[in-house]
Amino acid sequence: MPDRRTLLGWTAAVAGMLGVGSGLRAYLGTGATGPGTGNAGYGKDPALVEPQPSSWPRILNDRQRDWLTSLLDSLLPRSGTLPSASEAGLVAFFDEWLSAPYPDQLADRALILPFLDGHADPVAENRLRTLALAAWYTTPAGITAIGFVGNEAQPDFAPLPIAVLDHLERAFALLPEKQP
Repeated sequence: MPDRRTLLGWTAAVAGMLGVGSGLRAYLGTGATGPGTGNAGYGKDPALVEPQPSSWPRILNDRQRDWLTSLLDSLLPRSGTLPSASEAGLVAFFDEWLSAPYPDQLADRALILPFLDGHADPVAENRLRTLALAAWYTTPAGITAIGFVGNEAQPDFAPLPIAVLDHLERAFALLPEKQP
């Protein structure tokens, strides 16, 4: 099972990929907290320098974890050298994600927990699938699977292949001209 620091990193990466987070809402003026806003917020963020075993209680019970394991492993099964979703730690990720006290995670909790308790809901199933794929592709195995290089020094920066440049040229030609 991944350590807490890894789970918090995944949570941040997935939130960033999905464009969620109270910071975005605060920036847009819809989720401001603090003095003078009338909104006390949800407290302080967990200590990340020396993380505790858990900053908030995990909420999934054994039955929900077992069901989630089966569901996630059917969506992302072991394939060759790539681990299944549960082997990659996604059950722990979901327990962390759904337990977090932040607005977006609370909304996901309200949507996904009934689904994990057996209430069919295509919206919840779609959200769970979206989160699962985003989480898996931020694991070391997922990053390797897509060949993501990331922020690593490269010996050179090869030019784009001609086929890519041709495709971009055709795509740009379809865009309307910008009016002054």
